Formats: sequence, structure tokens, C-alpha cells
Amino acid sequence: MHLELKHIKDFRVSTRDKCHGESHWDTGVWANFVKYKDGYVGSARTGNCWDDDHIEVFHMDENFTQTYNKTLTPGEDPRTFLYKGVPHCLTWHPHGNPSVFDYKLINLVTEEVHHLKIDKYPVTETKMLGKNWVPLVKDNQLYFLLTIDPQVCIIKYDDNTHECQWLTSDDNVQNITTSRGGTSCVFSETHDCFLGIGHRTHSGDRHAPFLFTMSSDLSETKIHGDALNFDGVFDPLSLYESDGKMYCCVGTSKVHLISSLESKASIYEVIL
Repeated sequence: MHLELKHIKDFRVSTRDKCHGESHWDTGVWANFVKYKDGYVGSARTGNCWDDDHIEVFHMDENFTQTYNKTLTPGEDPRTFLYKGVPHCLTWHPHGNPSVFDYKLINLVTEEVHHLKIDKYPVTETKMLGKNWVPLVKDNQLYFLLTIDPQVCIIKYDDNTHECQWLTSDDNVQNITTSRGGTSCVFSETHDCFLGIGHRTHSGDRHAPFLFTMSSDLSETKIHGDALNFDGVFDPLSLYESDGKMYCCVGTSKVHLISSLESKASIYEVIL
């Protein structure tokens, strides 16, 4: 399966005067959304990309004009996806010394924030479970893929308790290649599998998108090559369908976001 990404438009450009935590972005970066009712609902990262970042929820009309936004909770690099027909986002908040991640699931309509509890990991130091998790919904059940390459590590989410149980062994959860998560996984009837778009970390200043697929029984992933040669950071963040076509929201910057003075949020059509 071959992935092509066709640029549709830049829907947000964020700027600041100084990098490395010395200046705040004028508008949230890494903005991404999904189609919802007659418009779009999404999430973004506000702050200085250093130590005070928060998650912003925003709404847009059918013309991609923002109609609402609100800062909700500390976090970074949110991934927006649909769960039971409602926009949600997954985020992680690093804090403390030694640094730990708070993993959060946010309902972007009710604006409820739920802290995830991970079985076997009452304390989640940042090195333990990492980030770039991939949301996947199957039969109205929410899963998170913690790794996709070389092994698949999956946890299953409980709506009522916000606890996550291991669907696979956690033995290899710290074993990860440069092929990292990006968007959620959505099911393709045409290809009879789940598919998502991740980012390959060639360096801190260069990320490239790639296609990955997950078998319908959640037992196997296939990792494909770079979809394009991008000179900078290209991070796929959300995936959604509209009028029979699939689209991806992408965050880009010329160098690592910490060192950047400008960042774009863009829409790409996904062509397979």
C-alpha cells in the first residue's frame, strides 16, 4: 500500500519572538481536529513549549473559521480522534523531578479531563511508557497502541474507571525504533485493516510521515517507508473522513518545535 499526501491548506500559523522557553506562541501549535456535525472540533498546544504548556480545545465552522476556544489542562502534543462519535484527544503532561507523565483523555465536547491509570505502573516516569501513543477504536472499545515497531504494545481503556489493562505483554514497551505514532488508527473497509500515519524520527530536527497498518484482530502491524522527504519536522496528528475522502492534520516546523519561531498547522488529503 502506497501513501500520498496532497497539501490542501494551512489553517493556522503560529509565531513567537524567542525560542527555548523564552517566549509564548501567539496561538496554539500542533493544532489538529476531526469532522464533527457541521464543522470541526480539535485541540492544540498553548504556551512556550518548555514548562507551562496546556491543551486548548477549539471549534471551527465548515469554512475552517474558529468559533470557540478554551484552555483546559496542562499537556502537550494532543492527538484528536473520534470515540463513540464524539471528538476526544489524548495528551501527556511531563512534570516533576524525576519527570513523570500524566496521561490524559479529554472529551472535547463536554471538556471533561480523565487521568489514565495504567496497570502495573502506578508511577509513570517518562522513560517507562513514553509518548506518541496511537488511539484505536474497535467495536466501540478504545485501545492505545504504545508502540508499533518493532513490537506492538496495546492497552485497553475502561470508560468507568479510566483504568488501562494490558492487551499484550508489557515486556517490550521500552523497545522502540525511529518509527513512532502520529494519528489515530481508523478502520478501512476497502483494505480490511486499521491504518494510521506516524512520524519517523530521523533526528530532532527532521521527522518524516509514514503509513502503518494494523490487522483487524490487532495482532500485527506493517510499517511502510517515508511518504515524503520533508526538510524539517512533519508530525501527522489526526485523521478523519469527510465526503468520502480521508484527511490528515499535520504540524510542521523548520526545526525542533522547542527551537522554532514559526509553526504551521495544515490539512492534507490522504491518497492510498
